[in-house]
Amino acid sequence: MNPDIALEYLERLIDIWNVTSQEIENSLIILYVEKVSSEWPAYQGMLAAGVVEPCMPGSEPGQLGTLRLRLTHFLERLQNYSPSMVIRSLGYEIPLYQELAILYGRQRECDKALMLYCHVLADRAKAEEFCDKYYEIDNQVYYKLLRMYNAPCHWKR
Repeated sequence: MNPDIALEYLERLIDIWNVTSQEIENSLIILYVEKVSSEWPAYQGMLAAGVVEPCMPGSEPGQLGTLRLRLTHFLERLQNYSPSMVIRSLGYEIPLYQELAILYGRQRECDKALMLYCHVLADRAKAEEFCDKYYEIDNQVYYKLLRMYNAPCHWKR
């Protein structure tokens, strides 16, 4: 099946008909990961050639930026997918750190998510937004953020 048609179908199942299940949500998110992965080499080539400057996730030129925005939208919004399954599908060759931080948050691995926001993405606003979101679950999350700001990075995926 054409991946674009499959994405449209799965999005309609979720958004219009309110059909949700782990299988449907995993399929949608993994299709988005695959689409982002297929667009990444072109962006990498443009970076290497100096055609574009590095930019924040989701603001990349062309289809890649749009796909990443949609992927992060569904990662944040959907509730039934398996974060561990999605993490396994990410691979190591494409630096999808913002998406990985969202997934770590879903797995309640706040230290890893904050490390990505603070040391890799260098996005303090996202780190603080993360703390606001996860404070009810982990009341130590602001303390962890402070530790991240004051500690060197020793993270490994």
